[in-house]
Amino acid sequence: MNKLENLQNTINIIGRDISILKGKSFQQLFDLRKQTVLLNKKRMDLTKIFVPLYGREKSNGLESKLLPMFDDDHQNKISIVNNFIWYDHQGQEYKDQSDVLLIHGQAGSGKSTIARKIEEFLWEQQQYQNNKEQNLIPIFVQLPSLKDPLHSAIEETLQSEQLSFDKIQINQLKEEIQKGKISLIIIMDGYDELKTEYSQQNLYILNRLNEIWKKPKVIYTSRTEILNSNLYQTWFQGNGKLKEVELQSFSSLQQNQYFQSFVFQLVKQKILTFYEYSIQIEKKIFNFEEFEKIWLPINEMIISKSIEGKNYLNLFLNRNQIKSIINSITQNSKIEIRQDHHEELLQNLQKELSEIWNANRYIEIMDAINIRSIVQMPFMLEIVAQIFPKLTSATSDINQIKSNFIKNYVNLKQQQYLIKKYSQNLDQVFDIEIEQLCALNNWKQLEMKSIFQNYSPLSQIKIENQILLINEESFDFGQEAQIIKQSLKNQNYTPYTFYQAFIDYYHNQQVQKLKMIGKAIDQEIFFTDLINFSQSLALELTERQLTQANYIKKSYVDFSNDGRIPQQEWIDKYFGQQGIVAEQKYLLRKCALLNQKGNTISFIHKSIQEFYVSKYILDLLFKLPTLNLEDLNVYINEKLKNQQNKNKFIKLDKEFNNLGKEHIQKMVELIVKIIKESKFNTLNFSEEQYQGMIHFLKCEINQNQKLKQVLMSIVKISSLESIQQEAGNSLFILNQIGDIFNDLNFEHIQIKNSNLNGASFYNTILCESKMDNVNISQCNFNRAQLQNCKWININSNELPTLKGHTDSVSSLTFSSDGQTLASASSDYTIRIWDTKSGKEIMKLLGHTGWVWSIAYSPDGQFIISGSSDNSVRLWDVSFGYQVMKLEGHTGQVYSVQFSPDGQMIASGSSDTSIRLWDPNSGHQIKQLNGHEGWIRSVTFSQLGHLLASGSCDQTIRIWDLKQYQEIRKLEGHSDSVQSVAFTPDSQILASGSMDGSIRLWDIKNGIELQKLMGHNNNWIWSVTFSIDGQILASASNDTIIRIWDVKSGKNIQRLEGHTDCVYCLVYSPDGSILGSASKDQSIRLWDTKSGREMNMLEGHVGSICSVAFSPDGLVFASGGEDQSIRIWDSKSGKELSKLDGHFGWVQSIAFCPKGQLIASGSSDTSVRLWDLESGKEIQKLDGHLSWVYSIAFSVKEDLLASGSEDQSIILWHIKTGKLITKLLGHTNSVQSVAFSRDGLRLASASSDNLIKIWDTKLGQEILELNEHNDSVQCVIYSPNGQILASAGSDYIIQLWDAISGKDIIKLEGHTDAVQSIAFYPDGKVLASGSSDQSIRIWDITTGQEMQKLDGHAGCVYSIAFSPNGEQLISASEDNSILLWNTKSIKEMQQINGDSMWIYSVAQSPDQQLLALACIDFSIRLWDLKSEKERQRLIGHSDYVEVIAFSMNGQIMASAGRDHKIRLWNLKQQIDVQILIAHSATIWSLRFSNDGLRLASGSSDNTIRIWIVKDTEQEKVLRGHTEAIQQVIFTPEGKLLVSISNDNTIRKWNLDSGEEVEQLEVNLGIVWAATFSPDNQVLAMVNKNNTIFLYYVIKGQIKIIKNNLDLLHSITFSQDSEFLISKNSDCSIHLLEIQSGLEIQRFQEQPTLKQSFKNPFLQQFKQSKILLSLQKQLKNRKSVEQFTQSFQVNNFAWSNIRMKLIPITCYKIIAISHLIQAKQTIISNAIIFSNLRIDLIPLFEQKNDQMFI
Repeated sequence: MNKLENLQNTINIIGRDISILKGKSFQQLFDLRKQTVLLNKKRMDLTKIFVPLYGREKSNGLESKLLPMFDDDHQNKISIVNNFIWYDHQGQEYKDQSDVLLIHGQAGSGKSTIARKIEEFLWEQQQYQNNKEQNLIPIFVQLPSLKDPLHSAIEETLQSEQLSFDKIQINQLKEEIQKGKISLIIIMDGYDELKTEYSQQNLYILNRLNEIWKKPKVIYTSRTEILNSNLYQTWFQGNGKLKEVELQSFSSLQQNQYFQSFVFQLVKQKILTFYEYSIQIEKKIFNFEEFEKIWLPINEMIISKSIEGKNYLNLFLNRNQIKSIINSITQNSKIEIRQDHHEELLQNLQKELSEIWNANRYIEIMDAINIRSIVQMPFMLEIVAQIFPKLTSATSDINQIKSNFIKNYVNLKQQQYLIKKYSQNLDQVFDIEIEQLCALNNWKQLEMKSIFQNYSPLSQIKIENQILLINEESFDFGQEAQIIKQSLKNQNYTPYTFYQAFIDYYHNQQVQKLKMIGKAIDQEIFFTDLINFSQSLALELTERQLTQANYIKKSYVDFSNDGRIPQQEWIDKYFGQQGIVAEQKYLLRKCALLNQKGNTISFIHKSIQEFYVSKYILDLLFKLPTLNLEDLNVYINEKLKNQQNKNKFIKLDKEFNNLGKEHIQKMVELIVKIIKESKFNTLNFSEEQYQGMIHFLKCEINQNQKLKQVLMSIVKISSLESIQQEAGNSLFILNQIGDIFNDLNFEHIQIKNSNLNGASFYNTILCESKMDNVNISQCNFNRAQLQNCKWININSNELPTLKGHTDSVSSLTFSSDGQTLASASSDYTIRIWDTKSGKEIMKLLGHTGWVWSIAYSPDGQFIISGSSDNSVRLWDVSFGYQVMKLEGHTGQVYSVQFSPDGQMIASGSSDTSIRLWDPNSGHQIKQLNGHEGWIRSVTFSQLGHLLASGSCDQTIRIWDLKQYQEIRKLEGHSDSVQSVAFTPDSQILASGSMDGSIRLWDIKNGIELQKLMGHNNNWIWSVTFSIDGQILASASNDTIIRIWDVKSGKNIQRLEGHTDCVYCLVYSPDGSILGSASKDQSIRLWDTKSGREMNMLEGHVGSICSVAFSPDGLVFASGGEDQSIRIWDSKSGKELSKLDGHFGWVQSIAFCPKGQLIASGSSDTSVRLWDLESGKEIQKLDGHLSWVYSIAFSVKEDLLASGSEDQSIILWHIKTGKLITKLLGHTNSVQSVAFSRDGLRLASASSDNLIKIWDTKLGQEILELNEHNDSVQCVIYSPNGQILASAGSDYIIQLWDAISGKDIIKLEGHTDAVQSIAFYPDGKVLASGSSDQSIRIWDITTGQEMQKLDGHAGCVYSIAFSPNGEQLISASEDNSILLWNTKSIKEMQQINGDSMWIYSVAQSPDQQLLALACIDFSIRLWDLKSEKERQRLIGHSDYVEVIAFSMNGQIMASAGRDHKIRLWNLKQQIDVQILIAHSATIWSLRFSNDGLRLASGSSDNTIRIWIVKDTEQEKVLRGHTEAIQQVIFTPEGKLLVSISNDNTIRKWNLDSGEEVEQLEVNLGIVWAATFSPDNQVLAMVNKNNTIFLYYVIKGQIKIIKNNLDLLHSITFSQDSEFLISKNSDCSIHLLEIQSGLEIQRFQEQPTLKQSFKNPFLQQFKQSKILLSLQKQLKNRKSVEQFTQSFQVNNFAWSNIRMKLIPITCYKIIAISHLIQAKQTIISNAIIFSNLRIDLIPLFEQKNDQMFI
């Protein structure tokens, strides 16, 4: 009988009992399930090892300490599962805040094992629940086995064979649950094995677990790899809080513990096998209790004997111990064993026991062949433990061992060289070729004694007295002996190697068993069949997205009489039923690594299935010939020339003869033939179900350059042959293993069905390439040649962009079936689009103003629209005509909405009213009044009983539509509420406001639930909920769409693509598409499952924990969860190299001060030193017992400090690698360490809330700082060493006096734990990164926050400034690194005295009012007498470039980049009218002297004349061919002069609108222009300080050159003989027009203190300079006119564009001209000069590109 079959029979009997109990109580069925599970547990305990697993809880970007997953003691409150099931954080039973536990880990990490253990644990714990009111019942759900996991997961499980419930019993169970007597713990195992159509779905919600099963607790298990979306937590969210735990890799200690347990268990297994054979001879059944009686005394004896030795774990059995075991078995009185019958069995047992390895030997070999990093998972350890002893056989692949030996030898010699280089300051260069020759000579000496005839990786190799001993052969290599030993031992094993060895070993073992029972088989053929059988089954299962298959037995004879022949299913290939073939298939199934339960078959582990798929690919690639790629390129080039009559081909100089061509052709034909006949031709390996194979392929292909060449050859051959799928698979594999395709020639290649996400094609030739159904998300195509490409069905995770509108798109709405999308625009049109194709179907015309809002009727037949023409219009979509016009509003209609039943329309207007309309009659039903400002948004609840409205009065109001009354008023926003949205259940309302916040409100109680900040205080234009209400999308002025998790309030994704404000968001009815409308005139459709990630530096797989710049700033390093360190070029962002060696998270990295070395600390408990140039590991420093969180170099490079989770700090000597001292004192993890500038002090920060200062020479604590009230995460010294900064989980950054330890200042602003801080090089600015996903810039002299940077979608773990301060680098949990341009911090420091950023300025004619156009698009009015802000005017949607006052000061005009002119009534302080006509940025405005006309000049090359009173356009003046710089009325108002970038001055007759005169002159950029009092001369000054005098009557130009610096404002004296000018240094100059000479100069240099006292108002006061000028000229009129010129001409107060964006992401390229101008200003004492910087970019030459 097979092993433990009798025990299995007992379990089967219980299964039969289940069928008898059909119709009985559900409790009896649960009792049987409990018996089955616990019996299975006993059975598994006999043969399996379970080393306790540990996990880390992930919450808000932070990870908890390492905690055990569960404990058998139910009173344990620390273990993760115990805490989840019974306790919350206060220890109150059954009130845990979490109702869903997500357990995830890597392949083989023990997820399914722990799921089973949890069920066993819960059944065992029922004894503790007897006195409880509620009974906890576990339900184990095997997700991959379910037919409908989305809707009936629990019902299917209850009705399956494991429980056998019927509908009556299910209903009984539901009743007991509803009564509160039973509570379910649902264990959903294998979420990652669900089919694609079921994945990324929330099973909790779709199965209605909360409603049907009354708030059960749910435990999911899944592979971490599939959780690759920012939205993954929403797949598991339940009714409460989600608890997420990641299973941790085995530490070195756990690996050792496993082998110790394994050896112990191996003894037990040998005795168990002996017992099974014995009872077969005696014809008895297996008796568990009887076996325990045999085992227990042996168990005690082994333990006691072991304790007598070195330690009890040393389980290798000596002869006496084996003899004692045999005696214990034969002399056991309770067991009848006849010695004569069992002599042979006893001899075999004795032999097997004597061959069991000592646990230390396993550990020693694991270290010797350097495989700890690949055996960190339980299943991998199990495989390695099984096959280690079998690897002692001779190895046939000596060539591979030789190749590895030479490579290892050279690497070790280079490492040795580097150590000497840094310790002895060697200048000698390392010569690789010489070392390779030495390695080859050493290898020949080894071969001379024929040691490799019986050599294996586990051969005994040792050194005695510098003599190398290998298999008893001796070699005198002297000092080289140690290197040669290591070179032989390090054989670069991969997971694939061990899986292959394990499978071979297992197959061989099974075949030997078949032979023992008398099966006659051809071993060679059977092994081949076994591999093919397993490989074919793995491919079939994977192709069908299955991990198990069900086989239904079929009758041998078909008696059907319907004439149909039953079709053979694919599974029938593996289950034959008759004859020899059936017998052979049966034997193959018995010997394969399969689990077979009843009719269900699966591999014993999912990774075995994945291995076979990878084996199929590798076997196929090894069959293919290897081609020289250069020769292949030449061959392809010539073939293309023959096939096509074109001039563009691959340009190569190389040619070869016909013989060479024939050889290449044969090889190409062979490759094509083989792959076309393979699965490579039909399967799409980029599909999700094949992702598991990449783990196996990666190491194998990366170590074999020939395999890479084969894959690349397939890609290139696709340019000639029809192998698109094969080429797509090849390119996918190459991309997945990390290959980069930069600078390659991929001309004419053809690929399809491939995922190239993240691939780099920098400078690659892709001309005339063909792609079909290829994912190119995040691909780098910079400088790639893409001419004549034919790419179809390309997926960039962004659906089609819809373009057609000619102005801003303000509103979107989907039809009820999701097939069409309607959009509204400021171009007065409504357009209908086909969602799939992106084509415009229809255009609706009729509105005479901006169409602000539209909405589809529920039946999709009608659209309602609201416009600035004050009307609401109803449209028939089918025929495209207007049905009716609803009139009544007296202001612009900003929002319209249909009720859910389609029987009511709501509209909100700037007349402050909401009106309700009957869509059938068009009659107004009701008017709702209450708001005191414009109504910006209205929305109905899902049931239609409530209406919410948001207004400019900063309030939200909820209206009862039955009573038509306001029932609630929600207050909290500090600015206009632009958008409101209900959740589908109408319980929560979201609101977005101009105050930059999004707020979530509880409708029932009227309270604010959450405040979401993330749009960098930009106006929020739109908020909308997903279909299930779990996700909220928001749109803002910052052009970014943000996706929020509603329950946690976490920003989980950001979508980038729009180039201007995003006005509207809307989800499609099925929730699969998010539509966005923007001011950039486009509509974008987004795939809601994947979104589109931002352009970041990517390379790491998982969270990035640490970043650091090199001292020269040329490169930076990063380390993270994927156990690697990566080196990047800080300019290009290109990855330069990857350092591998750690087998745990790289928590910290640091460059030495000279930049030659990198140190790294890891969760593998080690500290490692690396050479930057070669990327080689120099030293490994072991001393810590747990995770190393922080490392730091001393300035002198003699010391390295490391801080660890083991609560200690270690100081290391860098040159020797020796541990100098261990600093103890902290009572919790040491999170951060930092050396002082002189290296004499070391600061440490800890989770014990303390900072300690240590004397590095004495190794003693000298100071303790205790202001923090939570864990301190980081500590750092300022560059001058005078300040110590610290930050932590209390959200606070604390600055200390570095010597005395006194606290200086607290920096507060972050809303979550601060993870990292960094000083700017000058020490005056500090940057901080936080779990709130933001980076903040602080002025430490004032304690003020200077800037908040948003860009990451996860916790910001690490930040660092470049040495020159021009870059900031940040690393995040979101797997990204961002580079920020920080050049403008210097500017920020100089202008930090004011919080407003000015874009343009104007002063009123009475000099009492100052208008400032700010970067937030608002205009602020300042009273110059009181020096206080009087009013903020809001209306523009982009930067305001120019402001002009009318002469009477009552009207102000403003215009800019939103193409609109707004006229403001300054008495009422509102915009009285919007003038729309220009189609580009408006750069100049000017009122005529009588105030009746307004002129505007724009980049659309037109000048428009407006009648101010009627606000109508009078004339359009056309003629200029470039942007208009200045427009100016002549004093009498009959003529207009315009100055343009087309180098012409034109004079226009305002009565006729005709051009009177044109003068061509190269003026450059004109900053100021003014007429003389006699109207005869127009004076202009350009950016080069040249003055041009245009004599209007003569039509002549006179040029006055001068040496003044930054001359920017001029006016005439009253007699028109002199020019008065103002310079940037506030000096005033008198110039004689006739001579062009400076006559007088008046200047007063204010002190820096004076200028910064109030920098925005200082220069606008009546100054002593003007009084001095008055006295000197003795002509007050000149002074008055000079002052008036600032108002009339409106040029002097168009101040500087103070900051474009103070700190920008590296993707944004600043305008170089602007930066240069800003730097010029800053160099002056007064930085707030009147320079019109904002005009500089506009008027450059045509070929200068302003934005990229």
